[in-house]
Amino acid sequence: MNFWGKPDDGMTVDGLIDALTAWGDQPVVILSTRGELVPGDLGSYRGYYEDLAIEAAEPAGKHAKPLMAREFSADLEAMLWTTITGYKGGNYQVTRDTLVWVSEYGECSGEYPQSVRSRDGRCEIVCGSTR
Repeated sequence: MNFWGKPDDGMTVDGLIDALTAWGDQPVVILSTRGELVPGDLGSYRGYYEDLAIEAAEPAGKHAKPLMAREFSADLEAMLWTTITGYKGGNYQVTRDTLVWVSEYGECSGEYPQSVRSRDGRCEIVCGSTR
């Protein structure tokens, strides 16, 4: 962890796009400390407004996006150069170097994508935690 409390092994938007692109048509699963969840909405992370958060969702949940790896990669790519609004205001541009977290809206989960791997025929985003 660096001076600002951000993980040294966290993935940036560009790093996650590259990793997901390599898995093509495999379904995406996020592995967090709360279990296996699918990607949901994308937005500003409550802990660091300038960073991007992937909301985790139950597979049958309201915001669930059961995507193939290439589709989720395209969603992340579509976020590049857009402006996200911080939890308490402020506008932040998503760049290739923007750090990515896995967290619900308004929450500081401390969970972040660490790597991407194949597990049981699925693309798994393995998460670490700053806690």
